[in-house]
Amino acid sequence: LPDMGGIIIDFSDRESQNNNEKSVSERPPGNPLSHETPRASQEALLPRRGALISDRETYRSSQEATRSSRDAHSWPGDVESQPLRENADDFITKFEKRQRRWLGGCEILWKRHEPHVKHAIKIKETLGENPPLWKLLNIAALSGNMWTLDSKQLAIAKKHKIITDLPKIKAADIDDKNKSDALVKILAVMQVIWMVVQLCARVYYRHPFAPLELSTVAFSATAIILYFVEWDKPKDINTPVYVKAAKRSVSEEAFTEIVNEAPFPYMQQRFWQYKHYYMPTIAFHETDGDLKHIDRQSLVVAMITVISFGGIHLLAWNLQFPTPVEGLLWKISATMTIACPTLYCSSHLPFMGKSPKDAVKIETLMVKAVVGFTTFFYIFARLFLITESIRSLYYLPRGAYISTWTADFPHMS
Repeated sequence: LPDMGGIIIDFSDRESQNNNEKSVSERPPGNPLSHETPRASQEALLPRRGALISDRETYRSSQEATRSSRDAHSWPGDVESQPLRENADDFITKFEKRQRRWLGGCEILWKRHEPHVKHAIKIKETLGENPPLWKLLNIAALSGNMWTLDSKQLAIAKKHKIITDLPKIKAADIDDKNKSDALVKILAVMQVIWMVVQLCARVYYRHPFAPLELSTVAFSATAIILYFVEWDKPKDINTPVYVKAAKRSVSEEAFTEIVNEAPFPYMQQRFWQYKHYYMPTIAFHETDGDLKHIDRQSLVVAMITVISFGGIHLLAWNLQFPTPVEGLLWKISATMTIACPTLYCSSHLPFMGKSPKDAVKIETLMVKAVVGFTTFFYIFARLFLITESIRSLYYLPRGAYISTWTADFPHMS
């Protein structure tokens, strides 16, 4: 749940707000408000008329200053395209206004928290003149009164006594927030199975089929694998669990440690050095003893997905294409969709079960070359398969339009 943004630490000083509201609501009946002053009291206030007018003018001028300040902080145009001002906290202002732009007129609970702003500015100054935008956004998000932390950062917050206890959330509470519908997944699987039955019927009667049908089955098979892998994963959890912070502010040491443990720390390196990270897709943070187990599961799922996707396209090996060259390119592309991911996964073998620090030590130039080579050819192969699947529809043989018994069988489409 925390790794999906479902737990928020709240630093807001709500006790003072509640006390103010309570004092207003518990005002005794005999103590009228200022605009309900009796006539006798008004007569007593007549000598202070000049003072009241002065106070009123002061209040009006302060309101105008507040309004002009609010207008100056309006957020026109694209946020990222605007140059930074000289203010040290300008990146926090950008972050705050960016949230307003995306959320429109919705109320935003996130507000600036001055003790955190000071820490954020200090860390930002250590990043140099042109720090990456994603890094600034991470730091700016922690400069407010609401912290959305993942599981590793929550543990750090507990260690530094920012929160007294971790939230006690039962599995039933998470399942209750889940908006995933098993019936929708089952219907999708049934549709894919029916498509496979139709293709099998055409093969049995020796009727040609369109490459687009194979591509549809291949993409659907990949989706089915994801359905099974993420069957129990909660979906669209929009209401977080708020945890009241034990402290109104945190130390600079704790703030820095939480920033450094933010998700996707591997992006601190250059793009082509992303091998410095350990970030499995099925768990953000695990103990070192479980790294090999997680890596092994991820590798098995990846290989099954790759082989199923490319293998299904290879079933069109003997199909009739518009030209012999296109048929040859189809075979090469289908083979590359299996070979390239296999080489890519093989490049991960030296890093299996390794922590990020150990992974840095064994990084080699050969690994970078393999990753770049496989990525380039895999993208080319996928683009060609999609393009050729659509292009071949204009050159289908007559037999592709002959229906089988599946057309008369009751089914959903």
